[in-house]
Formats: sequence, structure tokens, C-alpha cells
Amino acid sequence: MHVERIRVQDFGCLHDLDSGPTPLGDLVVIVGPNEAGKSTLFHFLTTLLYGFSPASRDTNPYAPWSGAEAAGSVVLRLADGRRWEVHRRLRATPDGWLVREGISEELKNRTLTCVEHVPLAIFRQVYAITLGELAGLEGESWARIQDRLVAALGAPDLRPARAVSDELEREAGELWRPNRRGNQRIRQLWERLRELESRRREVASADLTLRDEARELERTQAALADARTEREESRVYVERYGALLQVRASLARVRALEEEAGPQKVLEALPTDPAAWLAEWANQLRAQEARVEELTHDVDASRRRIEALGVTDTRVLERAREIERVAASVQASGWTRARAGQLRMEMRELQSLAEAESSELFEASW
Repeated sequence: MHVERIRVQDFGCLHDLDSGPTPLGDLVVIVGPNEAGKSTLFHFLTTLLYGFSPASRDTNPYAPWSGAEAAGSVVLRLADGRRWEVHRRLRATPDGWLVREGISEELKNRTLTCVEHVPLAIFRQVYAITLGELAGLEGESWARIQDRLVAALGAPDLRPARAVSDELEREAGELWRPNRRGNQRIRQLWERLRELESRRREVASADLTLRDEARELERTQAALADARTEREESRVYVERYGALLQVRASLARVRALEEEAGPQKVLEALPTDPAAWLAEWANQLRAQEARVEELTHDVDASRRRIEALGVTDTRVLERAREIERVAASVQASGWTRARAGQLRMEMRELQSLAEAESSELFEASW
């Protein structure tokens, strides 16, 4: 198995780390000062292979202090050439998925099948020799290193014989003493066991409570996400409904105007410039209104004059026809007088002419 690419979103002190699209080489050396994150990167790779341990965000030492989710991915190239892409993240509970041959598979916090044959303890013992252990190789017996490696690789349920022997001798020295006072230690151990068992039950109960709360938190977060999605959909629906409502109102107004306008043939008689036509008729209307107002004023004046008439005026009006006949007679007599005067003038002219003619014909006046 070969690691081709490492991407860390957040893990311990590491943030936004990416080895790049170019596959990593066979030998990778990471150099950095103390607390730069070298050991954190190794623990990140171990977590990608075996899952988060501890599997709780509150107890995992590599949960980011910023509050972000511990998350990242790694691209593996197996011995048979297959390419695996592993993603893991730690929320309230760990989550993970594996992508191989274009198919995504849910991992949760399970160990990858390609490393199941090597337990996590053996992986750390074989592949996680620390700098302190390397520095102490000269003073430490190579036989002890051999016991550690060979025993771990041989079977996961075996431990190095040297370590077992040392532990048994130390435990025997604590339990059985030369002065035969070992029973006191045994009683202390039994009390300690009972205390630890009680604490274990308390911790188990607290763990169940935390798991229930974590599941409730996940359900609440899912419900909140659904509510936010529904709220956004409702907002978009309201905006669209408001826009379409305005269009609907405009269409209803158009239909109402069409019904009010009547058939289209009636509108064909309208002038080409209805606004000017309406303005002209408005001017004529104002002129007629002014004329009506003037006639109304004249009528009111005539009514007032009629109302102001006295008894004499009423009698004159009652005999208006007789007055008209007299006036006509007066007018006719005037014409007669004028004709009589005209005739008198003609007689004078004839007399003067006769006198002139007679003076020539007769010695005496005619």
C-alpha cells in the first residue's frame, strides 16, 4: 500500500494541508521544528486507516480548538493497483466513507479492510517507533527490540516474553512479600477494583447519556437544516408568488379594460391621436360650459328684472299687442307724412317750372 496524497482540513494543529495532486514518492521525509505537527500528521494517517480513537469529539486530543470538525482524506494505491480514497470526519460521532472504482461506501468509524490483518496496537509498535526510542537504541538491547517486533508480528494475542516476565516479577513482588504481608495489598486491590467498577458503571451511564444527547443533537441539527431549507423554499415561493400576483393583477386589469372598451370594431373609429382629440373636445366642452354659464347669468338677470316689474309695467305688458299696433300705426303715419312732404316738394318744383314756362308764353302770370 502506498500513500499518494494527503489532505487535512482540520486535525490538531494542522489546518488546510494538502500534499498536492502529484503522487507522493516512495520515501517521504517531513522536517520541522518542535510542535510543528509531525507526530500529529502520523496520528492523522493512523486515524484515516483505523478510525478515530477516542471516538468522541470531547475526548479526542486532536479535535481542533477552533471548534471546527476534525476532518481530512487520503488517497491510497494498493498492491494490486487499485486506488482508494478515504474520507473521515469527527462530529458528535465519527463518520467516514470510502470511494473505490467510482463507488462510495459508508465506513462510519470502521477500520479499512486492507489493514484489518494488522491490529492497531501492532501497527503502532512496528510503524510508530518514536524519536526517543530511536535515540535509546544504542543503550537498549537489540534482543528487546527483536522481542517487540517479532512478537507483535507473530500474533496479535502474544506479548514479548521479556515484558511479560518483568511484569510478572513486579506483580509477584507487590503481592507476595518475604514477611507474608501480601494480603493487605490484595484487599487494597479488591477495593480499588470495586471502586473502578463503580466508576466504570458511572462512566458507562454517562457515555449512554452523551450518546443519546449526541443523537438528539444530530436529529435537532437535521431538523434545523430541514427547517432552514423549508424556510428558503418558502421565501422563494413568496417572492415568486408576489411577482406572479402583480402579473395576475395586470392581466385582470387588461381583461377589465377590454370588456369596458367593448368590441374592437368600435375602437376602429377612434382618431389616430386620441389624446389630441380628447384635448380638442375638452376645449369645446369648456367653451360650452362658459356659454352655458353666460346664458344662465342672462336668464338670472332677466328673472330679476321680471321680478322687479311693478303694476304699471304689468299693465303695459298686458296691452303689449295694442302698443305694438299703435306703434305700427305711428310708424305708418310717419311714412305717410314723409310721402306728403315729398309730394309738396314735387308740387313746388312743378309750380316753379310752370311759372318759368308761362313767362315765356304769356305776358301775364299763369
